Amino acid sequence: KIDPLTGLLSEQGFYEEAQKEVERFRRYKNPVSLVAFQIHCKDQSRELPCLCQCASVIKASCRINDIVGRLSNNQIICLLAETNEEQAMFATKKFLMNIKARQQEPYQINAGVIQYQGAVGISDAVFAACSDASKNGDSLWINQKES
Repeated sequence: KIDPLTGLLSEQGFYEEAQKEVERFRRYKNPVSLVAFQIHCKDQSRELPCLCQCASVIKASCRINDIVGRLSNNQIICLLAETNEEQAMFATKKFLMNIKARQQEPYQINAGVIQYQGAVGISDAVFAACSDASKNGDSLWINQKES
């Protein structure tokens, strides 16, 4: 259930834990939001250190009840329990500021934020958040350190 590279939940581990939160959402109607981060390292040979450093900062910045996992390659997903979209946007800005403050490698990070509404499965909602991060390439979410 744990990704050996980053120490975050693996994709399978993330979905198992996220499903529990979806069940709580259905029962109590507390808001749930997803934040997807996509990391792009300038130097392809340094992608793994960039990913690990970013994962470490995100993990340290999360609350104890947030669920954080590594998806394929350069993506990290956070499920923010009891958090609406506006609060998730604020949290995302905090994540990005923390990443910038601790950034040691030159890389770009994009983020996508959505509030889970329950109309689709959690995997579809994660896909939507990741797609949002992918298309935010030129938006205010870019956080890049020049070397």
